[in-house]
Amino acid sequence: MDNYIAEFKSGNFQNKKEFVNQFVKSEDKSVFLKGCRTFMAVCTHEDFVLLNDFFVSGDEEYLQVFLAYVKESLSLQVIPYLLALLEEWEDTEPGIRIHQIIMEMLGKYCDEEISDVEECGKEFVDFSQTNDLQKYYFKGQVINYGSLTKELITIVMSCRSANRPFYASTLTDILSNSFGIECPVSSGEIITDEKTARIFEFVKMLAEINPEPGTKYYFGNKIG
Repeated sequence: MDNYIAEFKSGNFQNKKEFVNQFVKSEDKSVFLKGCRTFMAVCTHEDFVLLNDFFVSGDEEYLQVFLAYVKESLSLQVIPYLLALLEEWEDTEPGIRIHQIIMEMLGKYCDEEISDVEECGKEFVDFSQTNDLQKYYFKGQVINYGSLTKELITIVMSCRSANRPFYASTLTDILSNSFGIECPVSSGEIITDEKTARIFEFVKMLAEINPEPGTKYYFGNKIG
């Protein structure tokens, strides 16, 4: 698996199908986790079809891994697949989680414990009629890496002020994977003065890259 990831980091994405086959068919959960997490970082809008074998497997444990990382795909074209899963898992704990993920990806706040296929489907249709789904999105907005770093700073300063552990792991994963520069803070860490200085330096490095809004990157390589 590591050889595929090394190829992706170099900008060679030709072997995604073989990569997917390797982790989807693995009985080792750690292999599936690593593969699924990397796939979300490197997939295009069209690549979700490669997960068809996984989507029909019905394995709840592996589904939870998929749901933990699917937002990092930045692609709203995964939502039809999520809607199919929601229909299958409606009125269950995974179904509630799928509902919340769909709404969050569309930029809608939802903390209710519901799993409503019709509501999510309507929200997706409405969104797709007024937005370009060929672009990549984060929380319902065309991804803008400057906005993401501003959000990172806001969360960091809030956590520091309240002496609260950092919690925005999805945000840091996206920023780290996009440009191959590891964000110096991870979920659960307390923000110190030294940590704050390192985070500001990280943000400065990303600003110098000047990435294109609406575009997805992996280790500095454009996706798609």
